[in-house]
Amino acid sequence: MMKLTVATLAVATLLGSTAAMATDIEVIHWWTSPGESRAVAEFAKAVDGDGQDHWVDGAIADGATARAAIMQRVLGGNPPGAAQFNPGREYEELIKNNLLLDLTPLAEKEGWDKIIRPAGIAAACHVDGHWWCVPVNIHSWNWGWASIPAFKQAGLDLPKNWDEFIADAPKLKAAGIIPFAMGAQPWQLDGAFGAIQTAELGIADREKLLKGPAEPTAENLRLPEVSRLAMSALNGAHTTFPMPKMPIAEFAHDKDGKSRDIMMVVDEAILNECAEARQMVWFADVTVENRPMMISSYTVPEASGNFCQRGGRFGSHSSNESMAPVYYKKMVFIAFFNAGVRALDIRDPYHPLEVGYFIPSITKATDKRCVTVDGKERCKVAIQTNNVETDERGYIYIVDRANTGLHILELTGPARAVAGLP
Repeated sequence: MMKLTVATLAVATLLGSTAAMATDIEVIHWWTSPGESRAVAEFAKAVDGDGQDHWVDGAIADGATARAAIMQRVLGGNPPGAAQFNPGREYEELIKNNLLLDLTPLAEKEGWDKIIRPAGIAAACHVDGHWWCVPVNIHSWNWGWASIPAFKQAGLDLPKNWDEFIADAPKLKAAGIIPFAMGAQPWQLDGAFGAIQTAELGIADREKLLKGPAEPTAENLRLPEVSRLAMSALNGAHTTFPMPKMPIAEFAHDKDGKSRDIMMVVDEAILNECAEARQMVWFADVTVENRPMMISSYTVPEASGNFCQRGGRFGSHSSNESMAPVYYKKMVFIAFFNAGVRALDIRDPYHPLEVGYFIPSITKATDKRCVTVDGKERCKVAIQTNNVETDERGYIYIVDRANTGLHILELTGPARAVAGLP
């Protein structure tokens, strides 16, 4: 029976053949990026350099495709000489069905158990007293590399954590340096998200979420939950927007609590002409995670525009969600249907303050909104500002639910000063 020599560890590694006879060794792997290809070239050089064997490269882009090809070749009785592989169920099945070359004699001769460090990484290859692979690489999601010269150029110290990096990123950009760079392959994006999620949520919470009981009982579904803030039955949340570690000027001289973790919650109005409870904007202090508490709220005063009589919905719907430094933790923008978009100064989230607004004019394209009164339909043409977003330059974009279109706005006057715009 022909058997396969495997390279593996944790996520992905590579191994050259241990064949004693001079032969061509076909090696299937998925290291195809420029940096990975250079690493593979070093393995090939080592194999070719022994004067006995010749590396035949079998690169296949995408790990899943490569693993499927390897399994197909192995199960079809035509395995490659060596292959890159991951620990996991398929790898265990290869060992169980005696389809891998036992490398134990070579491992014992060369003392792999004394060479491979940290020793724990050998566990994937040293199974039931036998060596089935050689670990030559460790992949870990939670590593990041910082350029010391880049931070020095920007006049910054190296960040010690993710929050410090986020705070420094605009300064790096201002110095002409791209703050954060990574590959755009899906596995790289997913890995980065997972690492940041783990750092922000905490390992225990994420482990509960991913590895908790699978049965969808009420108790199991609540297992990863850190805390819950029950809202009134009169209100329904549409958007939640986190603003951790907000400095609170009023608390600057307090021993504790100088900064607070704030969560903004924006309700969604769903009925025309105020045929429901007022949907508003709420601010919660979630600094003590398992004891969240509401600290303030905001709504457009109805009498300021007789909005209940204007037609369409009146009440909040959504907020901007950009975390670009230009507005983050300083101002938010709320789509308020027929009351347009509202700009709030939230530097003191305990006392949010409206500092500007814009209500688009009705156009020929603006659609009507109807209600039923005494069995008859009554319709009014009304602005329905539905969504709002901002960009890093400070422009504000609003779109209308009633076909009025897109408006691009900028702040003027005192509101512009709140954001620190020139």
